[in-house]
Amino acid sequence: MAAQKSSRRARPSKPQARPRSPSRVVKRKLSSSGLKCRDGLLNTTIPLRSGQMQIARRNYVESPLLHLPGELRDKIWRYALGEHQVDIQDLSHEEPINSIYDIRTLYPDTLCPPGYVRPTFQLPKVCRQIYVEASPYVYSLNTFAFHSMATLDRWIKSRCVGQKRLIASLDIPRTYMRMYRTGFRRSFRSKFPNISRLGVDNWTLFCDYDQIRRLPENKGKGAIDMWVEAKANIITEIQEKEGQGMSIDWHGNSA
Repeated sequence: MAAQKSSRRARPSKPQARPRSPSRVVKRKLSSSGLKCRDGLLNTTIPLRSGQMQIARRNYVESPLLHLPGELRDKIWRYALGEHQVDIQDLSHEEPINSIYDIRTLYPDTLCPPGYVRPTFQLPKVCRQIYVEASPYVYSLNTFAFHSMATLDRWIKSRCVGQKRLIASLDIPRTYMRMYRTGFRRSFRSKFPNISRLGVDNWTLFCDYDQIRRLPENKGKGAIDMWVEAKANIITEIQEKEGQGMSIDWHGNSA
């Protein structure tokens, strides 16, 4: 008789385990201990049951300043930190861009209170609650002016995203404005999304006026009319780049 075939099927052999490659060291970027948010502003969140929260609650109850209604505190922060012109003077190119500046009030002399003291903008450093409530006003309520185009370029690079979102008013140096108008600088709203005012130097205005005055078709035209036309041309040009709602003023810094 012929030999019968076995009914059992041969089991497929198990794949041999591949030898493991030596483990790789994965490099991860270390966070700055949670001190800053993604936009670069300080992270002010604290655990509910921490000692810092207990201090914050005690300050809210015992501090005469922090115990005031929020509307009054807001007026104090605005009065202490807002309505100033901050002139950034980057003369040495060695000192940090934040360490060389001059501050003066935007109020006319008739409205400036006697004994006016220039602010140092240290108020938000007092405690966490004041930082949250007051620090945005340093950027949103003041006008920043610059010694030169290089100063403005360095200042923009040194601002974090959160600070750029707060900036509302800038006085632009003449050299930077010329680069901006010829397309060598991006729009201001691409850098500062909430900016609402730009200051153009008087020298730029005078140059545009002089070009209009030299046109043959404007011979015999009044100086005031040509001056108004130069202003209107600059305002229209900037609003086409930045969009409507941008206020245009004029300043005397000609750097």
